[in-house]
Amino acid sequence: MLQCLQPLWINLVTTVTLAISLAFEPIEENTMKVPPRKPSSSIIDKYFIFRILFVSAIVGGITLYAFNIYSNDNNSIALAQTISVNTLVIGELFYLFNCRKIRESTLTHGFFKNKAVFISSVALVILQLSFNYLPFLNTWFGSKSTTLIQWAFPILCGMTVFILVEIEKIIVGKLQKSNNINKKG
Repeated sequence: MLQCLQPLWINLVTTVTLAISLAFEPIEENTMKVPPRKPSSSIIDKYFIFRILFVSAIVGGITLYAFNIYSNDNNSIALAQTISVNTLVIGELFYLFNCRKIRESTLTHGFFKNKAVFISSVALVILQLSFNYLPFLNTWFGSKSTTLIQWAFPILCGMTVFILVEIEKIIVGKLQKSNNINKKG
């Protein structure tokens, strides 16, 4: 029964910390050069549907993989669930940095402009450490304290999310440039 609360924990901590921090993100430089979308077009275009599915597959896949690994190594289900929650939350944390720029690399100029992103990231890490190590939260959520080495998997998975989305941005950017050249020529 307590494990049913874990998705609520994930939604609460990621919404309060990560989603709100994007409201303080400065506008991208080329935003005013992009023509307005047609009023009849969908709010979520094909590219964003692709991105949602792409990132969901990555984060969901690695979360399920984490549960599979840690539930098959003579570990408790509580430990497997805790590491899975950590993997999902850390994956979302790393994806936050991808979201700061939609089509450009996040690592370009202006990376440190939005201090709210870094403050919310620290807040999320503190909350997630609390989820792992505070006994009363372990009791409430059915979570289990993890070792330092057990944090390696969620962090490596988060880095994988970040790298794959940055590679996707590069590939999509090149494809869009190629399509624009072909349309003009």
